[in-house]
Amino acid sequence: MARRINITRNEAETWVFNCLFYADDGTLLNITGATEIEWATGSDLTTAPLFSAKLSTGMFVITNATGGAATMTATYAQHSAVTPGIYQHDCRVTLASGEVTQQFYGNFKVTNSLFVPGV
Repeated sequence: MARRINITRNEAETWVFNCLFYADDGTLLNITGATEIEWATGSDLTTAPLFSAKLSTGMFVITNATGGAATMTATYAQHSAVTPGIYQHDCRVTLASGEVTQQFYGNFKVTNSLFVPGV
């Protein structure tokens, strides 16, 4: 069962998310051999995401497979299309078996920074 997690990050930061993934019974999900981990954020569910990070592109690193842990890192250059505002986000894992499990979702707030010039 997916968890609702609301996240706030600053637009000028490197975004780092330390993620723990869970099975439906509440235990940590064994992600050994996972073929994909994906996190996406966008304006709504009817348009393409403004930003996405994937295991297959190297933005996720599995840090403890049997303990269901991974870290996502995105530099400002990678996520600069996501300007200040409130968005939706969603994260899912594709296991070695092919099963896809939604892990968490919620609101994603991006705050302004003096280090990013306004338009």
